Amino acid sequence: MAIDPGKTLCGVAIFYDRKLVLCTLMHSLIGQGVKAFHTARMATAPKAAVYTILETPQHYPRPGPDIDANDLISIAVTGAWLAGRFTATPPRLVSPGKWKGNLPKDVCQKRAEGLLEDSELAAIETGLVDWHPHLHHNAWDAVALGLYGVKRFKKFAGITHNG
Repeated sequence: MAIDPGKTLCGVAIFYDRKLVLCTLMHSLIGQGVKAFHTARMATAPKAAVYTILETPQHYPRPGPDIDANDLISIAVTGAWLAGRFTATPPRLVSPGKWKGNLPKDVCQKRAEGLLEDSELAAIETGLVDWHPHLHHNAWDAVALGLYGVKRFKKFAGITHNG
């Protein structure tokens, strides 16, 4: 299982035998409360995942308004809650810089798409059918993170915005 927690949505991707079998989005805990998860598709899933990889929030200092540290804490809590709810083992924690470097989201998604079989692409389409397409990037991050976790996605050193 791969979890990409976010401020409003979390991407979740489940792999079995190194193959993607389920991909979906879930509302985050921030401003929603734990009850938001009870309406999600996976809320009644058993603790079946053997291996979980969880993206941890990372602060990137930059000019201008800073990110609210409380948002980063809430994102981390959301990821930990999901990992604890759906898995029986402690998750492997990785920062975005560790697994994808500075790879832009669109390039990351294209690379992930290129690694997937037709059945895996169908699992994504099915899992995201109820979500607006402009939100799908949240799930694609979980898919790419999961591919990294099962050693099918490699981070390339020195990646620039040109890919």
